[in-house]
Amino acid sequence: MLIRSAQTLSFGSTESEQIAILKSNSLYSGIRITFEEYKTADGVAGTTNIMDLVNGLIVDVPEYGARSRRIDLDANTMPMLPVIAKLGAVNAPDAAAATSIVASTGVDGAAGVAYVDVPINKQNLNEDTRITITAKSSAATHALKVTFAFLNTPFRNVYFRCYNIPSTTSHQQWFPSDGVLRGIVWATQGSGFPDSGANLWATREVSEQKGYSQATLNGEQLTTYTDVNMLSAGLDEVISGGNAEFIADDWYAMLQNFPVSTAAQYVDISRTAAAAFTILGVMSDA
Repeated sequence: MLIRSAQTLSFGSTESEQIAILKSNSLYSGIRITFEEYKTADGVAGTTNIMDLVNGLIVDVPEYGARSRRIDLDANTMPMLPVIAKLGAVNAPDAAAATSIVASTGVDGAAGVAYVDVPINKQNLNEDTRITITAKSSAATHALKVTFAFLNTPFRNVYFRCYNIPSTTSHQQWFPSDGVLRGIVWATQGSGFPDSGANLWATREVSEQKGYSQATLNGEQLTTYTDVNMLSAGLDEVISGGNAEFIADDWYAMLQNFPVSTAAQYVDISRTAAAAFTILGVMSDA
């Protein structure tokens, strides 16, 4: 069931930060965020990808305390939002419907409008969910409208930590120890990242001369991969059951059979040629 929120945000061509405080009379599991860009004169849909217009999104659910920021994205990590929506779903059909954006590329499925469903799993009604959005419209003659709705369908009880990695051949990323790391996803940034107006992610480089030479979780032998193409099916397995959406682009994931530990964990990623990439950690509450 979809229950509309009374909150609506509107953005002009000058970028601004706005906060929606979402009140509800009943508990809910997720929130649908819908973006619509249109010409103010005649309502004709805009043609700029929504991911090019939104440069910040924070989802704050206060009852989770130190882990209240369930999603925290800036201009450099925003393109991970569609994948976050899919990873929050509990099964492949729900993941397929979790966003209208083509998650592997960041391109809108329909001109001028896009939506994402994000996990909330509200635990009480004493505190309101706060969503902070930094955005703009593509031109002075356009407006970007953002609306919200409450969902009561099942979502995974997870939150996310996302990191932008500038061009490098080697990077070690630690994840917060106040939660439990459930999986890792990373993707190589495309030449126009993060607001190219086209595919935001690089096409796959299977040659070791250009691609990733090694990925290791916690430096342990059992979770060290010298051929990272073994990890290239991970997102397709978890999100879609294997329709090969992500393998066409330079995506990798440690999700299947992920070793769960309450200790702080890290991933080491090495490349044969320098490139920028984005790392996403899927976390659950300790």
